[in-house]
Amino acid sequence: MEGSSISLKTMSTIPSGTSCLLGTRCSSDNGLRIYFYNLGGRDPCVRQYGHFRNVLMTGKRWRTANGLQVGDPMRSMLRLPSAAKPA
Repeated sequence: MEGSSISLKTMSTIPSGTSCLLGTRCSSDNGLRIYFYNLGGRDPCVRQYGHFRNVLMTGKRWRTANGLQVGDPMRSMLRLPSAAKPA
């Protein structure tokens, strides 16, 4: 993400069985949550064992390299190069 930087030192980890949540303590308007998993019995919050599952970013501070941001109208996405497709 362009123009955004969050130090891993400001993030907290929350293990839960086979998954791990790494997230900021920001308001819901500017949040970042990264989810990892491990199905082999290892701690998913440990770098060498956690596998990326998904990420949730909230707030208008996040932008793609093409300038797309949360809340943009669909027509903004449709103007992007053909490799970008709506979900």
